[in-house]
Amino acid sequence: MLPVEKTAIEPKVEVEEVDQGEEKTKAIEISTAPPPAFESEKPSLHELALKNDEINKLKSKLEEKEKELSVFTQENKDLKKQLNEATLNISSAKAKEQEMTLKLTQVGEELRASKTDSTQLKEKLQSVEEQNEALEVEMKKLRVQTEQWRKAVDAAATILSGGHGDEREDFEPVFSTNLSILNPIHHNCMVL
Repeated sequence: MLPVEKTAIEPKVEVEEVDQGEEKTKAIEISTAPPPAFESEKPSLHELALKNDEINKLKSKLEEKEKELSVFTQENKDLKKQLNEATLNISSAKAKEQEMTLKLTQVGEELRASKTDSTQLKEKLQSVEEQNEALEVEMKKLRVQTEQWRKAVDAAATILSGGHGDEREDFEPVFSTNLSILNPIHHNCMVL
């Protein structure tokens, strides 16, 4: 029989990153093949126990890191959600700002138009008031002139009646009806 040398097989630990969407996790591959350099040496039980402890520590560290990664991934999702909400709020605020700017521009234009209309109305009112004053002056002139004509007609009637006050009353209706003929308002003529 051939002597068989028993060698302890050390597990070879290889860590590689596996992409799973946004999260990255680490997978462990344990190889059962003996390492090529140590085939002739026999590790002691103590060394094997130390290696097992080291492997267990690495496994627990790996679990902790996975938990941390999970926490950071959740925090990252929360931050992205907050960022999206903030972006929506900013977009909404910008839209409201643009709307208010547009309304303010429209109100400004309406105010300018209103000021222009107000100025035009004031100018028209001033013109109408000036025309009214001119018409009032003209009416006063016409009243004075009409009074003068009435006095002239009364004097003519007195002269024609021969200076008697009693006869003047007989002629008065005739002259008062003929006054309308002498009134320049009825004949569209103006006396200055």
